[in-house]
Amino acid sequence: MNINHHVEDILLLIPRQAFKIIFMRVQLIFLFLLLVLTQLRATDLKAQHLTIHVNGETLQHVLKEIRKQTGYDFVYNPEVLKVYSKTVHIEADNMSIKDLLKKLFDAQPMLQYTVDQNTVIVRPKKKLKPTTKIEMKQYRNLETLEWIIEGVVLDEDSMEPIEGVTILLEVVNSQIHAQSDKYGKFRLIISK
Repeated sequence: MNINHHVEDILLLIPRQAFKIIFMRVQLIFLFLLLVLTQLRATDLKAQHLTIHVNGETLQHVLKEIRKQTGYDFVYNPEVLKVYSKTVHIEADNMSIKDLLKKLFDAQPMLQYTVDQNTVIVRPKKKLKPTTKIEMKQYRNLETLEWIIEGVVLDEDSMEPIEGVTILLEVVNSQIHAQSDKYGKFRLIISK
């Protein structure tokens, strides 16, 4: 008696309907395993590791190198990179794409990135409202007896003038206001 003969005997004992159910379950298990293996492969792609050694290259050059090693696409405006990016100095050995991008863009204070599947989108950081510094002086006009407050509104970081800032001074039951000009200068006059 060979083994094939035993298998045929066993199959004849199983009712045809039960055989169909068992066969469908085997197919479902196979499909489930195939999906799990596909997901593991996709996770493996995301866990890619790169090696890059760059000293004084453009950000655009580094992004092209990352694309070669990973297949990730990069979406950016080349003019934005020219204006906002700094030269890149990076040493990365067997680093994950996630860690490399973080390290790369930590050194780019004017740029930010987002990752959508295998696409990296690079754009300028949203400009925060400037921290202002107001330099002013006050004096009294001896002819009219008016108090005059003059000043200039500056961005505290760059010391550049800020246009369009409203300066509001509340004086007994009234308000006096002025707006800074394109040079950041303003003038308030307080009548007697």
